[in-house]
Amino acid sequence: MTEEFLQKVKELIKSILAAKPDFYRKKLSSAGIDEAQLETLNESDWNLIPILTKQELANAPYASRCYGEKPGLNKLIFSEEADQYFLIHRTLEEIRQERLPYDGTRPMAIFSNVYEAIERCLYFYEQNVLPLIGEFHNPAVIYATARQYKVDTIFMDRAAIRAFREKLLEILPALKSVTVIDDTFSAEDFEWPADTKLSFVLSIPEIGGVAYACPESIAKKDLVFHPADNVYIEPSALSIITTPRLKACPMLRYRSHLYFEKTPPRCACQKISFKI
Repeated sequence: MTEEFLQKVKELIKSILAAKPDFYRKKLSSAGIDEAQLETLNESDWNLIPILTKQELANAPYASRCYGEKPGLNKLIFSEEADQYFLIHRTLEEIRQERLPYDGTRPMAIFSNVYEAIERCLYFYEQNVLPLIGEFHNPAVIYATARQYKVDTIFMDRAAIRAFREKLLEILPALKSVTVIDDTFSAEDFEWPADTKLSFVLSIPEIGGVAYACPESIAKKDLVFHPADNVYIEPSALSIITTPRLKACPMLRYRSHLYFEKTPPRCACQKISFKI
C-alpha cells in the first residue's frame, strides 16, 4: 500500500464522517474510528477499518449509504445472502476513471447484464467515443448493427463470448480488439484470431474493474493480474477490495467472492501480481 493510496482513503473516510448519510459513519464509529483517530491512521492500523459485505449493503437503506447523486448510473445488484436486489450509484466521473483497454474506433458492448453494458457505454461517452450496445437477447440486432457500423472493438463478458463469438468472427473481418470483462476466465476466452488484441479485466458489478491481466501473461495464455489504479487487494479465498475511486457509494474493505493468490512478479513491469 502506498502512502498516496492511504491518504486518498483517509480523505474519503473524512468526507464520509462529515456527511449526513450514516451507514459508514456507524460502521466506522463502532470500530473506534473518528476524525481524531483518522489523523494518525497508518498502514499498520488498516485492519481497524471494518469489513463491508454485500449482505450489509443489501439490507441498508440506499439513502443511508449513498453520499451524493450526480449524473451517472444507478445499478441493481443481487445479494444471494440477503436474497434481494440493492441499488448503487455510479457517477460519470467514477466511470471515466476506470481506464478500460481497447484498440479501435467503433466499440460495441455486449453483456448478459444490461447494467454492465450501459456502464461500459458511458465510459466511452466520457472518452468522446460513440459506442454501440448489443442487445444480449436479440442476436439478429447485434449482428446487423455490428456489420452495418463496422464494429472493430468489442467489450463482452464470458456469456457473450459463448453466445456470439462464432458469428461475430464471420461478419467482422477487421476486428482489432476484444476486451473480456468478467469475474473469471477460461481457455476458450483466448480463441480469437492471432491478430486480434486481447485484454482481460477482472471486474465485479459492485466495484467495476479490480485488476487487469498483464499483456505478457495474455501472450502466454497464463493470466497474471495487476491491481487496477487506486485498488488495494487483500488476497484470500474471499478477497477484500478497497478503492477510493468510488465516492458516491464507497467500497472500503469490501469482502468480494474473488479468490486472489499473490504471486511473485513474472513480467517486465514488475508490478504487484495475483493469480485467480
